[in-house]
Amino acid sequence: MVTRKRSSLKQDEMVARLVSLPAVLTVVLLVAIPFAIIVIQSFREVGFGTLLGTGFVGLTNYVQTIANPFFRRSIAITLVFSVCTVAFTYVIGFYSAVFLNDQQRFKKLIFALCLLPWAMPLVPTGLIWRWMLHRNYGVLNWLVFQVGLSSGMLDWFGDRTLAMISIIASTVWRQYPIGLLMIYAAIQTIPQDYFDVGRVAGVNKRQEIRHIIFPGVLSVSSMLVIVQLLDSFRAVTTIFVLTGGGPLRATETLALYTFIEAFEFYNFDRAAAAGVLTLFIIMSIVVGARRLLRRTI
Repeated sequence: MVTRKRSSLKQDEMVARLVSLPAVLTVVLLVAIPFAIIVIQSFREVGFGTLLGTGFVGLTNYVQTIANPFFRRSIAITLVFSVCTVAFTYVIGFYSAVFLNDQQRFKKLIFALCLLPWAMPLVPTGLIWRWMLHRNYGVLNWLVFQVGLSSGMLDWFGDRTLAMISIIASTVWRQYPIGLLMIYAAIQTIPQDYFDVGRVAGVNKRQEIRHIIFPGVLSVSSMLVIVQLLDSFRAVTTIFVLTGGGPLRATETLALYTFIEAFEFYNFDRAAAAGVLTLFIIMSIVVGARRLLRRTI
């Protein structure tokens, strides 16, 4: 009897390994091997037609990357972009989830419309925002002029501050549905008794959000902040379509810096070093954010 149970357990274990094998192979082929190649490239001199480089150069690529003023500036730009994106995404997603939770009619329709920006491809999203913010033909400039907020047409892609605002706004517009989805799901897990007791006690909506909803979604909020932080660090497509890193590389984030270094300047070795450095920066920030959120929660 014991032998049969052991044989059955071994068979189940073998089946489990076979079932998980495609996922493991996918991770190895698409993540582990490319990452290993990038790390090797960062220590070698890499040119066209040489995947692993022609010679070992030690830390030269890292020294040159860190010494590059555009790389150091891209760190500051990325931090500003990430903090603003995560903050606005969370706030808009949170209050959108609260609003949606209170709706009784057309909830499914509103929910589908709110998720639409997230479902759109990145390149069309960037092109839509580029036309909306066009200096001469953009609808936003027309609205600003009609309302009287500006006497002339705003150059959204020629001014550094406006260019940064444009990439933050477009990114928040596309990513806030993730926050809406996660926080709305978390609100559904809060016991209805809490809301009933609050209504009996006469709490208003502001007090309900502060004392019932917000504490109830804190654990999900910590995960959401980390996910949004990772997304903001790897954002490159929409920024490239909108501003291309301009004006004068004022919106060039770390991901875009690495992309330009590799595919415009063809410095594959220094781009690999920048990618590895970016990974360490992201890991440091995520670890710090997790510790801070654990203390808060």
